[in-house]
Amino acid sequence: MIKAASLFTFEADEDLACKELKEQLSEKLTLKKNTVGIVQCNHEFIEAGVIKRFYEETGIPLCGGTTIATATSSEASSLILSMLVLTSDDVDFTVSHTDGFAGDYQGAIKRSLGAAFDNSQKKPGLAMVFLPLIESISGDYFVDAIEAACGKMPIFGTTLLDDSFPDFSQCLAIYNDKALSYEMSYVLFCGEVTPRFLVAAVPPKIDITESGARITKAKGNIVYELNNMTAGEYMENIGLLAKGTAFKDALNLLLPFLVTIDGADDTRPFVRSLLHVLADGSAIFTGEMYEGAEVAFGSNNSDDIMAATTEAVTLAAGEKDINAALIFSCISRQLVIGFDSMKELKQIQNILPESLPYIASFSGGEFSPTSVDSENIAQNRYHNYSLIICLL
Repeated sequence: MIKAASLFTFEADEDLACKELKEQLSEKLTLKKNTVGIVQCNHEFIEAGVIKRFYEETGIPLCGGTTIATATSSEASSLILSMLVLTSDDVDFTVSHTDGFAGDYQGAIKRSLGAAFDNSQKKPGLAMVFLPLIESISGDYFVDAIEAACGKMPIFGTTLLDDSFPDFSQCLAIYNDKALSYEMSYVLFCGEVTPRFLVAAVPPKIDITESGARITKAKGNIVYELNNMTAGEYMENIGLLAKGTAFKDALNLLLPFLVTIDGADDTRPFVRSLLHVLADGSAIFTGEMYEGAEVAFGSNNSDDIMAATTEAVTLAAGEKDINAALIFSCISRQLVIGFDSMKELKQIQNILPESLPYIASFSGGEFSPTSVDSENIAQNRYHNYSLIICLL
């Protein structure tokens, strides 16, 4: 069994922050044999030495990284350090990181995660991952590389963010007392762990005529044809794009695409965001697209986004025997929701019981299963525009 406590601090002074975090921990949790801290914070807390100091004083292994806003049951802010401390006698937590990820992510994942998986004394049941944001590499390929190293057990995690928009150049992964650029940090949960997962995507957009289509030509994250027309022509025909216009920054449209793969083990739709439509009519997306898959336009309406969040978090709150939760929400959702950047985090706080330890934070891309069978075989997906929940 896993026990947990959620901690937070607004203090950037390492002495005050560490004192505050340790006091909260001693009040909320008695540590068992194995412990890990999952951290989400603004990069300023790392630069101020808070993470390093906490690790040195407590010895608790740490994993996580930067984000632009996070929440616990008590507080939500863009300038806060949140930590979910997990402790157990029958679950081992293996914390590590890659080396050389940016140059060879497949090799880096195989060397680090593969070795950790092979050396674990108990069977790993969950990989929690914190990945760098590399625009040229789709998150789908990271899923493939992780599964190649440790099989199709559940993978849950986030692409890291920071406030240096638009290049996110200050994203950092946390591993114990270290801050790593362009590396993946991770935790393997080994032993008696049975995580549950929820995904809130977006409902279909119903005000576009003939919104459904099939991908008839694609490679990687580029769709060349929809319904045997160039992707650009198809979007022009339904009135999404002006005739003959290359949409150079389609992200401003904030229009998600719901993708359903025929014949897959799990046919639930997942979401991709449209980045660009080029002059030749090809469309570039944030993740891999599949020939033969059906696509529909998802809603980019604030009320629809919030309704999906409310439904998923309400379901999570109703689950039994939950000791902790970790939640990631795509930054695109916040752009749609509008001027109140804390609105979704506040809604999560309103729904989840105050007694449940959790942290919720913003993500640049989400990793979560859409289903897990009785043998812990997961249909892992890379998501966009989604809110994902892991219940422990």
